[in-house]
Parts: sequence; structure tokens; C-alpha cells
Amino acid sequence: MSDKLPQSVIVLLLCMLDLVSPSALKADNLPGSILFAVEPPGYSQAEHLTHNGFTLSFLHSLPTELKTYSCPWARCLQAARNGEVDIINHLYLSAERAQYLTYIYPPYSTHTAVFRLWTHQDFNGEIKDKSDLQNISLALIRGNVYFTGFNNKSNDKNVTVMTEQQMIDLVLLRRVDAFIAQPSLTDDMIASYDKKGRLKKITTQFYRKNKLIGTVKG
Repeated sequence: MSDKLPQSVIVLLLCMLDLVSPSALKADNLPGSILFAVEPPGYSQAEHLTHNGFTLSFLHSLPTELKTYSCPWARCLQAARNGEVDIINHLYLSAERAQYLTYIYPPYSTHTAVFRLWTHQDFNGEIKDKSDLQNISLALIRGNVYFTGFNNKSNDKNVTVMTEQQMIDLVLLRRVDAFIAQPSLTDDMIASYDKKGRLKKITTQFYRKNKLIGTVKG
């Protein structure tokens, strides 16, 4: 990790977001390299950067080297907590993350986050509201921020895992009742894991959420 963060990288990111003129960047103010934690799986590194609004041609023109660290989401967050990377994106705001990250404003994206609840086809419980989630067991991705008012630590029946595959497998094996699919986990991706069509989608929650870039505090 660079020893010149976060100020110089913040300037770099503001340039990337078209909030500051590129003339604000000077070679002697930039670290020799920047380590970027990238996620989710399913995108190549280049596709992921482009998908999230970054201009690769701009990055390649900078007098610094951009390195990427490909990691599952929970591992990316842990690397940020440990100060092992410089930048992480695809972030929803949380007080816990603000302890080790400096959020870059304004958000690079504001969108309607769609959280879908999936169960096994044999599940016969009733889930009509967030309060019903207290009565079932859920598979959750470690480190994820879910929708407003949902506390993934409030139910000791819930199981946290590292990957989407593990999360889906727990429901397929009937070890938990359901999983919450975040926006990056599309219905088509779920179908690719569920070859026999044993899962069913039972409810959807919509929320307006900001997506932010964060630099790791020194």
C-alpha cells in the first residue's frame, strides 16, 4: 500500500469522476502505484472498472501504476480494514466502514437497489415483510450491507459465508431457509447455479442507494 494516501488518490479519483481538472494531478504528488480491490466475480478486471464508470484510457495515461487485487467481497473489505489495499469501490455507506475508509463524494452512482429473497421450492413459510425475516434462517455474504432496517446479526439462525456459490448451496441443501440476492447477483446468475430449477423467488425490496468509492485511511 502507498504511503501517500489518501489525499493524492482522492485527487485522482475526483479527476476520474470529472469533478477536478486533470491538471490538478502532478507526478510527484502521486504514489508509484495504487492497489485497487476489485469485485464482483463474473467481470474481468477491465470490464469491472469500465462497468463502474472508470475510464481506463485516463488511468493508463497517469504517471502511476494501477494494480488490481481480485477478491471476494468479504476478502476485499478485510484487506481494506487491514490497510492492504488503497482503494475499494462498489460501496454502500455504513458507519462501520467509515472507521477505516474515507468515502468519496458525490456518489459515482445512485440507483434503485433491488434485493430479492430466494428460497427452496419446498419452502412453505410466509415472508411478506422485513419483520418476517426474524422467523427464518438466512444465508448471507460476510461484509454485505443489506437494505435499511435489516440487521444481519440479529438472528442467530443466520449463516454467513464468503461466496455467492456457498450462499446458494446452503439453500439448495435445505440447511437454511433463504438467501438475499443483492443487485450484482442477477436472476440469470442464480439460474446458472441452480441447474435443476429448485429455487424460487418470493419477494423483492426496492431502495434508493448511493454507490461510493472509498480510500483506505492511513
